Amino acid sequence: MRGFGASTAMPSDFAWSLDLVIDDFCALMDALEAPQFHLVGAKIGGTTARAFAARRPDWVRSLTVVGSPPPKRGGAEDLAQRLTDLRAGGAAAMQAWIRASMQGRLGSSFPNAGAEWWTTYMGRTSVASEIGFFTAINTADVTEDIPGIACPTFVITTQGSGLASVAET
Repeated sequence: MRGFGASTAMPSDFAWSLDLVIDDFCALMDALEAPQFHLVGAKIGGTTARAFAARRPDWVRSLTVVGSPPPKRGGAEDLAQRLTDLRAGGAAAMQAWIRASMQGRLGSSFPNAGAEWWTTYMGRTSVASEIGFFTAINTADVTEDIPGIACPTFVITTQGSGLASVAET
C-alpha cells in the first residue's frame, strides 16, 4: 500500500491506474488475512470493484455495485475543460462542479439532504488528488472486465440516475 493517510493529498501527477488500486486493495486484504470477502463498491468505487472482481475472482465471494457509473463512462470528452477549470479555480471550482453535478449523478429523486452530504464529503478532496484520480480512474473503461466477473453480483441503482440507466449499469 502507498502509505497515504486520509488527510494526505496525492500529487496531481500520481500514476493512478485500476491495477495499482487493485494491488493496494490486495495488500490490505492480505494484511487483514482476508483471503475471500464480499465486495461492495459505491459510486466510482463500483468501477474499481467490478474490475477487482473480474481480475481477482478467487478473492471475491459476491459483488454489490451501488449507484455506480456504467462500465464505460461518458464524459471523457470534457476532461480537458474540467482539468483546466480545476487548475485555474482550485477548490472553489471543484466545489462548484460537485454542487452542480451531484443531484444528477445521484438520481433525480435522491433527497436534497443526501446530495448536500455527498457534496460536502466530496468537497474535502484535495484538488491535486482529484486531478490525478479523475484522469485515470474516473474515466476508466471496465467493459472488457464485465464478462470475467464470476461471483454473484447485485447491482443497486435508481431509475432516473444521471450516471446511467439500470440496463447500462
